[in-house]
Amino acid sequence: LYWPLVRERLLPCLEEAYPLALVSPSLVSGETLRDALRRVLEGLMGGGALDAYPELRRMEGVMRKGYVTLVSELLLTLAEERGRIARTFLGGQDFGRVTKVRLPDATNASTRPGGRTTLLLESESGNFYYKPRSCEMEALYGRVTARLLPELGPGVRFVAGRRSSFVEGIVGSPARTAEEAEAYDERLGMLSALCLALHAGDMHPGNVVACGSVPVPVDLECL
Repeated sequence: LYWPLVRERLLPCLEEAYPLALVSPSLVSGETLRDALRRVLEGLMGGGALDAYPELRRMEGVMRKGYVTLVSELLLTLAEERGRIARTFLGGQDFGRVTKVRLPDATNASTRPGGRTTLLLESESGNFYYKPRSCEMEALYGRVTARLLPELGPGVRFVAGRRSSFVEGIVGSPARTAEEAEAYDERLGMLSALCLALHAGDMHPGNVVACGSVPVPVDLECL
């Protein structure tokens, strides 16, 4: 809904600031494009676009409400689970200040109804993830591997809240020896067979982190 309005006004704005846009918009620098886009959006928001297009006003209200809900839920859950986060992820050390909150990967971020989405929290003592869902599947994975495939390990550590959870930040590491690489390949085969047996989905390379000789699945929502 926004894009036709933006596109209609973006090219004239680019041509004014950067005449080469007349030849091809791809010749415009990223900084110039961002500046032109900012000017267009400011013009739309301040120029009565929301009054002219009631659906835009409705969507803008829904997005604002979702953002407020997400931030409130994150702050409340973070305060409630502060002690468990320290004990589970950081060896009992408090995480201190949260220095940055961002999407883990803008190209692969799944958003839930109301705008709730996975976030990466960077703190003074380490990084961990906020997930707007339970960790029932992570718990199931740990029980299954402990009983059937202990070579795969328990999976990621997590702190399960009432409506949302926190998951440890896994840092990958390459296999150091040929033996570790061979063990990794064998365990990746085990993980693939387990996922197939459990009808798992969404197990793309971004959701499996190589940690030495062990492949660690980091998002098991679709198990």
